[in-house]
Amino acid sequence: MKKLCFLLLFVCNALALSAQPFTRFEKNGKYGFKDAAGKIVVKPTYQSTSYEFSSLGGVSNKDGWAVINNQGQVLTGFVYSGVGDAKGYDLIPVYKGTGFMEVNRYFGIVNKAGNEIARPQYTFVEILSNELAIVAMYDKYGILNSANQLVIPMQFTKEQLKVFTNIQPNGAYLEKGQWKAFSFAGNSLKKWKYDDIRLEGEYLWPVKYRNKWGYVDTLGREIVSTGFDSVGIYAGGVSWVALAGKKGVMDKEGKLVVPVQYDRIALHGKGNYLVAVKGKYGLVNPQGAELLPLQFDAIDQFSENFAAVKLNSKWGFVNQLGKLVITPLYDDALSFSDGLAAVMLNKKVGFINKEGKMIISPQFDSVVESFYKGKAIVSINGQEIYIDATGKEIK
Repeated sequence: MKKLCFLLLFVCNALALSAQPFTRFEKNGKYGFKDAAGKIVVKPTYQSTSYEFSSLGGVSNKDGWAVINNQGQVLTGFVYSGVGDAKGYDLIPVYKGTGFMEVNRYFGIVNKAGNEIARPQYTFVEILSNELAIVAMYDKYGILNSANQLVIPMQFTKEQLKVFTNIQPNGAYLEKGQWKAFSFAGNSLKKWKYDDIRLEGEYLWPVKYRNKWGYVDTLGREIVSTGFDSVGIYAGGVSWVALAGKKGVMDKEGKLVVPVQYDRIALHGKGNYLVAVKGKYGLVNPQGAELLPLQFDAIDQFSENFAAVKLNSKWGFVNQLGKLVITPLYDDALSFSDGLAAVMLNKKVGFINKEGKMIISPQFDSVVESFYKGKAIVSINGQEIYIDATGKEIK
């Protein structure tokens, strides 16, 4: 058992050391590499080298550049104009330059055995994995595998081909206006069954299958089955979903927190939802429980724990418990500020307190700025004036 543990520890340590980047150093005008402990692993015999590498890198002499591995072995001839970044993978870009000062660069790919799996012919190469790379010829992009086969044809613009190396799906390409998702599978791609995927939002991504929508997580697991007519983008841990013309709200675990039964639904303040059916509005809390019945013509945002509501063409106020605390009597109303709210009666504006008592009688034409630190700006007879909390003008 001790011998086995020692062997496993040795293997793990060896793997960890092999993954550590080698950093170049200079001595007497020549370059080599040191490991993370400062030990020389490649003697300083080259004119130049990659800045650092952990799998494959580049070194140069008077003839050109070659590919080197992390054992210090030169794998190719010094035949290239430059060597790119392998990103720790078993493939590395190389290029040859043409024209004045080699301004035109054409990229190819070399593998860890030193074989040129793709000759320098592309205008762009980016390594994605041990067996896959993005390649491009000017503005047309595709994905090439380690067998020099295009597993995604080189026919997409940069915006039409998205690739992610650390989440699922690993990428998507745009086809006829819809995103087709795929994952890496060795030197091939596994294409997802979905007809469309929206690579937006947090936690979950919308997916479409046979004209119905659901959600997958970033591991590729289907969290919400594709049974909705349409869905939204997750933000703040929730998203709306719709079926048969009705909407509800779903959390990031795929649980319906607001049932799919409303014509309209929108966030209202801190976590509550404004809902509507047949033109009548109400409020539900984050758990879907009703705060205000669907009887109002309009509901404003909460301010100082009160919200203005419109009922039968008149405005009043409710508190955060959903209780109607100020009877709808007014032609219009603004939110509470500094404990007072502007209300309109017979085309004139006054101010009430939170008990519904008229503190400043309706006498102004409009409100320019609501009360703040004991002052408000109102308009009367075409002039703007400051007033205090009793309605007196402040000179």
